Amino acid sequence: MSGSRFATAPGASLLTRKASSTLHLQIGQETIYLLLTVSLFAALIMLAFIVDTIPASDRKPDAPPPIIMLEETKGYSFASGSAILSEPFEEKLRNDIAIRVEQLAQAYGADIIEIVGHTDEVTLRRADNSASNLDKDLLDYMSGSSQRDLIAQDNVGLGMARAVAVARILKRAGLDNKFEIIPMSAGQLVLPGDYISDGTETRSDAGRRRIEIRVRKRPPPQASEPSSQ
Repeated sequence: MSGSRFATAPGASLLTRKASSTLHLQIGQETIYLLLTVSLFAALIMLAFIVDTIPASDRKPDAPPPIIMLEETKGYSFASGSAILSEPFEEKLRNDIAIRVEQLAQAYGADIIEIVGHTDEVTLRRADNSASNLDKDLLDYMSGSSQRDLIAQDNVGLGMARAVAVARILKRAGLDNKFEIIPMSAGQLVLPGDYISDGTETRSDAGRRRIEIRVRKRPPPQASEPSSQ
């Protein structure tokens, strides 16, 4: 009688073994999941470390840097026929655009800032018939050593004078300590959207009068070829 009182019920041992096996399986799966999670986390940390050690100049964004477009129709204007910045334009250059240009150049690992002046096709005429002083004063004005207003006699010169005026403000904002600032002129040649003008749009067009700011990486120096004797 006493033996039957403590006897294990039929099938209990089998259920115990199944429960133990299921528990071991669950623990094994959880261990595998934990190890996979830890491995993935460690891999992500390693990848972040590798990316962080790559210099910004060596990173290759998928898309080219966007162009910062400063159009007269949006308030980025000069005095008519001259390179004198309007007060709102100069203020925006100092307080907003300089920061945007620096952030853009740094994001793309650029070390050159190009400033392109564009005009419309209206023939430039000066009421006082004053001569151009670009040949004499352009470099000094760019460096800040000359305070004389730049005078252009044609649209190509006007585009250059305006690009230099913008470049000088960016230099004063400290960008020339980090980047090479290169002004240039497209004159009346290039339409918005990068099309060449056919020369028939001779009316005043504020939509064409603009400054474009582009950033790029300086190309590596080319090895000089040995001269033939």
